[in-house]
Amino acid sequence: MAASFKQTHAISAPRVGKKQTPDAAYWGNFEFPVTVKEYGAVSCVDFCPVEPHSFAVTASDRVQIYNSRTNKVEKVLTRFKAAAHSARYRSDGELLVAGGDEGLVRVFHLETKTSLRTFTGHTRSVHATCFSSDKVRVVSASDDKSTRLWDLATGEAVHTLTGHQDYVRSLAVCKTSADMWITGGYDHTVRMWDGRTQEPTLTIDHGHPVEAVLMFPHGNMFLSAGGNSVKVWDALGGGRLLATCTNHHKTVTSLAFNSTCSRLLSASLDRHVKVYDVGTYQCVASLTYPSPILSFGVCPSEDVMAVGCADGMLSIQRRKREDSATKLALRQRKRRGATNRRYYGRGGDYRPVVADYSVTHKQKEQLKKFDKHLKTFSSTKALDEALKPCYPAEVTVGVIQELIRRGSIREALAGRDEKGLELLLTFLCRWTCEEKYCRVLLDVTTLVIDMYASVVGQSEKVDRLLQKLLRSVQRETNHQEQLLNTLGTLETLLAAAQSTNSS
Repeated sequence: MAASFKQTHAISAPRVGKKQTPDAAYWGNFEFPVTVKEYGAVSCVDFCPVEPHSFAVTASDRVQIYNSRTNKVEKVLTRFKAAAHSARYRSDGELLVAGGDEGLVRVFHLETKTSLRTFTGHTRSVHATCFSSDKVRVVSASDDKSTRLWDLATGEAVHTLTGHQDYVRSLAVCKTSADMWITGGYDHTVRMWDGRTQEPTLTIDHGHPVEAVLMFPHGNMFLSAGGNSVKVWDALGGGRLLATCTNHHKTVTSLAFNSTCSRLLSASLDRHVKVYDVGTYQCVASLTYPSPILSFGVCPSEDVMAVGCADGMLSIQRRKREDSATKLALRQRKRRGATNRRYYGRGGDYRPVVADYSVTHKQKEQLKKFDKHLKTFSSTKALDEALKPCYPAEVTVGVIQELIRRGSIREALAGRDEKGLELLLTFLCRWTCEEKYCRVLLDVTTLVIDMYASVVGQSEKVDRLLQKLLRSVQRETNHQEQLLNTLGTLETLLAAAQSTNSS
């Protein structure tokens, strides 16, 4: 019995793109964003810790409360006479605290939109505010270089903490200890404070003006963001640096955890939100936005993400979910599949015996036209068929490789008229300098020039294609020379650097 014909294998280039990771798929599974134009740059976005997880957006001289399900504004707080900053929810979602350029710290009751407390004492803008974990105190940080602890019941300052030498722009509290919080300033330092003392218990140097700080719930580690870097510090180890993430290209402006604190998210002026694995601090996902980002927030259920930009645009994205029509179609498809399986699965319980006779069915072999020509050893016809524009380049090069393997490439190239030679030269002009195919096509090009050198000047079309092929080769040669020059320069610089280090 004759062996079946082996079809021509089309060469394929290695895949360049990376396989999508589970994190990239999860954080990229959001619907097209709903954008809202705010009254000014969105300096803060904060989600309510309790359902239905509304979120507060601080922009210009107001704080707006959005419904996370409808993306509509539910409440507007407009008691500010200047720009507002850092509107943050209390852990029970009933109160909200915000600072501003007036130097005042206001506490609002969200149900009635009334201002319950107005803390006075700061002499400059207050850019960071937060409730303590015991719900009865408020911490604020100001451009007057001070941090103040306020008693919510009396409205008085419990402590005024001074230690920073420049503006204090970021603040984070510990969720497990009501007396612990950290502040970040433009003096490049991050300071950890204890509410029972007047002095910082820990001071570390970030190396850049600190734009954002974040504390792990247990309080053993914290993070600082400034410049294009995010740094992880060990509080119990005396401020030991654990990791540095430099995946952003511009200043990092905001930090946040996901609901389980297993992922860290950072936003930057480079228009990206990066997602890190807190186990390795490697970037596992990246989201891109149209404008520089000042703030962002992730819903505790991780179903909604809100991003505030420097141009006043608020981007709201909701995680994709299957609609009722899609679910109905899937159910109907499964129902039809069950019927088909019952029909085609008849006799599934039957067990064969020795006396049974098995009949095999051989499917007819389907060959492409060039494979049919190769099967009959018609080399010229096979190459002519493969050179047709309907076939991709990898198929044509695969046929040429097969002809080279058989030793019949010269026979396939010879005896061509003007039209056949024009088709061949057009293909060589397009693909000879392509890195994936140059190893095969350079030899074929050399062979074609040797075989058809005598026809130069006899056909205007052929001459024009040969000139085009010459320009393509010259252009590739120039590129190679430039790469060699660059390589020589780099080797000189590296050698100079090594000699300098050794001396």
